[in-house]
Amino acid sequence: MHVTKIKIKQDRVFVEYDKAVIVEEKELLNKYSIDSPEQPVGAFKEAFQKMDFFLIELCELADQPKDVPVMCEDVNITGLSFKYENGELLSAIITGTKALAYSNSPLVLNTPNKSVCSGDNEFDRMKNLTDPCIAGLKAVLEHAEQYVNGERLQIEMEFDEDKISEVGPAMKGDTTEKSKEADPEKFDSHKPEVDPNAGKGDETVTPKDDQMPVRKEVDSNLDYDNKVIGDRSKSMLGHSENLGPEANVSKDIRDNSEDKLQDPPE
Repeated sequence: MHVTKIKIKQDRVFVEYDKAVIVEEKELLNKYSIDSPEQPVGAFKEAFQKMDFFLIELCELADQPKDVPVMCEDVNITGLSFKYENGELLSAIITGTKALAYSNSPLVLNTPNKSVCSGDNEFDRMKNLTDPCIAGLKAVLEHAEQYVNGERLQIEMEFDEDKISEVGPAMKGDTTEKSKEADPEKFDSHKPEVDPNAGKGDETVTPKDDQMPVRKEVDSNLDYDNKVIGDRSKSMLGHSENLGPEANVSKDIRDNSEDKLQDPPE
């Protein structure tokens, strides 16, 4: 990964970088960029802003080296640009702004494109970056790569120790103690009531009044049937009396047969 641009604003972070890929046995570069509202870690911001010293130094805004820190008081670094050669850092440009006493807009500053002295070449102040500046740039590059890989500012949240202790030691990293058991009275309210005398030998369990079967309607039906049968019997007897002597035919036949019997011979 080669980071080519870095911009850190108040609410966003922009990182542009290249990655080498092999296509048909050729090494090519894929370009990627991240424009995220996720804030970087404090070390990333600090290393980025520390480039203000080299911005003032390279732009030659201080008459003497001791005046550089004073000039940095109202300087804000806004971006860094990098170039590479054979996988190594070749050159860099530092961009920033400096507040002006009589202007609402700041002064935009860009350092000249100076390169990294490498190999057997002698250091040339007119062309090359100083070693402290190169070290500062590499520190920012390292943080930028970590940001691309997912390193972000973690928000710290304050916890009430009393509430954590109520939850249990598992919240504090101690998992040896078991959690508090649930109160069965709070969770068994949906279960039906069980008779405590059920299943105790041959003891007779007397059902409750509200559990007695209702037979009132059945008994009234039986009384009604008996009444109807009795009424029908009386009706039939009364009807037979109204038929006259023909209704007693069987009795007359019996009586006549008895009258016709002869006495046995003496």
